[in-house]
Amino acid sequence: MGQTMIAAARWLFIVLAGGLGLACAGTPFILEGDANYAGVAYAGDMESATAVAKRHCAPFERVPRFREIQENVAYFDCVRP
Repeated sequence: MGQTMIAAARWLFIVLAGGLGLACAGTPFILEGDANYAGVAYAGDMESATAVAKRHCAPFERVPRFREIQENVAYFDCVRP
């Protein structure tokens, strides 16, 4: 019975982790960053990614300036306006 519960728990984890990835796929979010930059994970919509970067840079009294894209991450520098 112990092996059955372990296998069930493993499958539950796989299903939940996969569902979370699908749920977040279309919504851009801050992956990494600080006062100087923002790395935004996104699914091809630069307008939404820029809006997320704007919200990230604003508390530092800065605005985002697009720098580059690497795979599914858009990088912005947070610069003074």
